[in-house]
Amino acid sequence: PVPAIARRWLVLELPEFPIERLGYGSEVLLALIAEERSAPRLMALSHAARARGLVRGMTAAEARAREPELMLIPHDPAGEAEDVAALANALTRLGEVVYRLESG
Repeated sequence: PVPAIARRWLVLELPEFPIERLGYGSEVLLALIAEERSAPRLMALSHAARARGLVRGMTAAEARAREPELMLIPHDPAGEAEDVAALANALTRLGEVVYRLESG
């Protein structure tokens, strides 16, 4: 008899995907911003930005006051969704089923 193939799982956590998909590394002081509650707010941060105490939801003005060299880039949710879909599609080469879990 042929042995049954054990189910294997590959789990990826890509906390800086929104930053890295734009070609920036974790060492760059950078945040993605979007309008939320009537102000531009930080939506995604590089490791360097988090290490300096900046947090998601902080206003861009407050973040810039703390870190004047902070690079701010508009968040592109549609472009990010396309890139996530392309990544999921590429991962189907490793297995026939790919699930995407939302962080939260």
